[in-house]
Amino acid sequence: MALINLGEVILTANPLDTIRECDGKIWKKLIEKHELESYTGDYELVMHRLYAGKYQIHVFAEENPRNGFEYVEPNLEDVYFRHIPYSSAK
Repeated sequence: MALINLGEVILTANPLDTIRECDGKIWKKLIEKHELESYTGDYELVMHRLYAGKYQIHVFAEENPRNGFEYVEPNLEDVYFRHIPYSSAK
C-alpha cells in the first residue's frame, strides 16, 4: 500500500502492519464543536468528524490520555490521517 498526500508518497507499507502499529494507540472522544481548537493544541489529533451535532475526535497517544477518551480499534483511515499533517486534512 502507498499513502499519497498532495501528490507525494508519504508511506509505503503493508496495510495490516500499519494498523498493528497503531493498535492500542488510537483514542476517541465526543466534544463540542467550539472545543476542537483546544484539543488540536493539546493532543496529537488524527481526525475529527461530525457525529450527532458534536465532533468525534480520534487522537494518537501511547497511553490512554484519560479526560474521557476511550479506546477505538484503529483502521486504515486512522493510519492515513495519522501520517498526513493535520492541517492538510482539514
